[in-house]
Amino acid sequence: TGSLEEHSRMAAPLLALLQPLALGLLSAPLPLRHAATARPQRTARTYMIEQVATTGTQTEGEIVVVGGGPAGLATAIALAQRGMKRITVLERLAPPPARPEEVGVWGADVARYYLIGLGGRGQKALKEIGAWDSVEPFCSTVVGRKDWAPGAPVDGGVERIFTDRPYLTRVIQRERLVACLLEKVRTDYADSINVMHGVEVDSVSWPTEDKVVLSCSMCDDVCAAEEGAHARATDAAFELSASLMVAADGARRTIADAIAKEDETRRWLPPWSRFRVRRYADTSVRVYKTVPFKLPPGWRGDINYSARTKTVNFDALPTPEGDYCGVLLIKPDDTETQSLPDAKAAREYFDEILPQFS
Repeated sequence: TGSLEEHSRMAAPLLALLQPLALGLLSAPLPLRHAATARPQRTARTYMIEQVATTGTQTEGEIVVVGGGPAGLATAIALAQRGMKRITVLERLAPPPARPEEVGVWGADVARYYLIGLGGRGQKALKEIGAWDSVEPFCSTVVGRKDWAPGAPVDGGVERIFTDRPYLTRVIQRERLVACLLEKVRTDYADSINVMHGVEVDSVSWPTEDKVVLSCSMCDDVCAAEEGAHARATDAAFELSASLMVAADGARRTIADAIAKEDETRRWLPPWSRFRVRRYADTSVRVYKTVPFKLPPGWRGDINYSARTKTVNFDALPTPEGDYCGVLLIKPDDTETQSLPDAKAAREYFDEILPQFS
């Protein structure tokens, strides 16, 4: 995303998950702003989704996790395993389209779902929260890679098989991984974790030193389906309060921005101890497109294929259903690539720049 977060005060009520699933699984005590005054065992009312449509009253819970992707759900499960109750997960987007085992959905359009690789740390984290056995059956395996450098001929790819690693990289659709973790929540932690989809956090405030209040809106269909859209004002706005908030909202950084803004009002804090977000300009902006393709005869089906040219980059991974899906990275000012008029022109263009994948 071209930005980095600088966490300058460890007591901020934010657990920053910068790499999904590369979790320390909360082995240390959970930090709160001025933890000495915190009351994590406060009584809380169970939040019922029906209240959203009927009232704007404030509800309370012990823990709110903002972001229901892999990192947010894994964190919620880890907290529940430690005996914590009344964990509410807020996710802006719609839930996954199907259960993990519904192959007809996940395999019908391989370019629809973004593939992610689970390395050693990700697999270890999933094992520690007891979710790996339900995730592994829906993963493909990658044992190495084959790369074409800029200008390399079709037969100039360099293949490497990894034999020195204690693990094999596993590949799964991101939304399918979310579906697996949701199944874990429903099966084992339904009495502790409540996941709400289609909810956007509009603002955050701290009325007291041990309480955070989130002002939320229910997303309409556009907001819940599109990454860049925002919720519209509706009658279903509500507030949710908690003693601990966990930020797993990714690149949107709604929570990090709110904490930085809050710290600006605390004049008694020395400048070096304020939470702040430092943003850096993205000097390598790319537009990406997912591209499904069939392997040529004789090609391995268990490695990552990658090619770089002067204008585009292409990386492809095997899907759990056996086909390959690639990600084509294009510079925003590459008007030639983005203005191809039809499939025939696109085929001719890519036959020229990526002939190894023709």
